Parts: sequence; C-alpha cells; structure tokens
Amino acid sequence: MDRDKLRRKVEKQTVRDHTNMRHWADRRKRRYDKLMNEPVLPGFCTLCFICMVAGTAATVSFDLYAHFAYHNAITTAQMLCNAATSGFFTWLIFAVMVIPSAAIQLYRGFDDPYFERFRLTKRGRPRMPIRKRFTLYLAIASIGLAILFVCYLLTRIFLV
Repeated sequence: MDRDKLRRKVEKQTVRDHTNMRHWADRRKRRYDKLMNEPVLPGFCTLCFICMVAGTAATVSFDLYAHFAYHNAITTAQMLCNAATSGFFTWLIFAVMVIPSAAIQLYRGFDDPYFERFRLTKRGRPRMPIRKRFTLYLAIASIGLAILFVCYLLTRIFLV
C-alpha cells in the first residue's frame, strides 16, 4: 500500500470517527436537555408506588415461605404476626414517600407539556387521566396503610 492511499484511508476513518463523536455528543446533549425539562416528582411517585406494592408482597410472601419451609421453628400465630408486621412496615416506608408526593403533584396540577404524552397510548387509545392515576396512588396508599395498621394491631393484641 502506498503512502498516499494509506493517508487517505486514515483521513476517511478520522472524519468518520469525528462525525460519530459529534453525533454522540449531540445525542447526549439532547438527552440531557430532555431530562432537564421533565419533572421528577411524577416518576418518583410512580416508582415508589410500584415498590410499595411489590415490596409488601415480597416481604409477606417471604414470611409465609419461612413458616412453611421451617415449620418447626415458628408457630402459625408467630407467622401471622411476622407477616402483618413486615407488610405494615414495608407499606409504611413507601407510603411515607407516596402520599406527600402524590398530594404535592395533585396540588401542582398537570398543565406541563410533559403530561401531554401520557394522554394516548402508542395505538392511539386514551389512557387513564393522569389526575385520576395520582388520586388512585393517594387513595390506595392511604387505605392500604389503614388496613395493614389494623391487621398489625389485631395480630399484636390477639396473637402475642
């Protein structure tokens, strides 16, 4: 390969690399701008709500599993008490985050252009109104907290 041909090849590769880097930097800047214009609170509220439900189910199911796997170690009353305690405190941890964040978001409203993209699904069907979703987050977290608190108190009063 002669020297000029090699030089042209290296220049083409350099141009391609610079173009790729420029596109990469542009994409990165667009992602950053997009994220900076999105509100954090709706995503945080949704994430905490999902973790609240999944975490409570996981802790209660683990207590049930521990009872059935090691049946000799704990009685059924202890298992119910452990399950109620785990479920209540897991729900409480996440409800402390969900209830205020959903209430703040409901107070702020949904006038931001960010919420426009949640009006329709990808197929063009209307979704649940976003105000209704945050109202459900608030209601489910509050009602679940009350129910699990009653279960926790009942197991502490009658089973211990």
